[in-house]
Amino acid sequence: HLENMKVNFLALDFDLTIIDEHTGGRWEGQVTELVAHVRPVFKDLLPVAMARNFFIAIVTFSSQESLISEVMTMTFPKFHREIPVHGGMKKPKKGKQTHMELASSDLERRHERKISK
Repeated sequence: HLENMKVNFLALDFDLTIIDEHTGGRWEGQVTELVAHVRPVFKDLLPVAMARNFFIAIVTFSSQESLISEVMTMTFPKFHREIPVHGGMKKPKKGKQTHMELASSDLERRHERKISK
């Protein structure tokens, strides 16, 4: 359905979206503990979206970008490098729009393809 609408970009939040936990950007536990909180729907959705050539990015207010990248590496070892994590920025006026703009520019540069929506 999304393909029919010319959507080719999924910008996903991490806390309470990809995972069922709210880290608040202050996770002190092990990465493996956090991997256990990845929601099954995303374990199913992301490989299918990647196979259909969707651009995917994680956009979050968390400043723990490297931790989130490690979770993605452990959860999606085959394609984690294709999913940039854009985090930080203390809740700018535009919400996560700035994160999404950075992610889309990053992905377009990497793949030399345009993000349509």
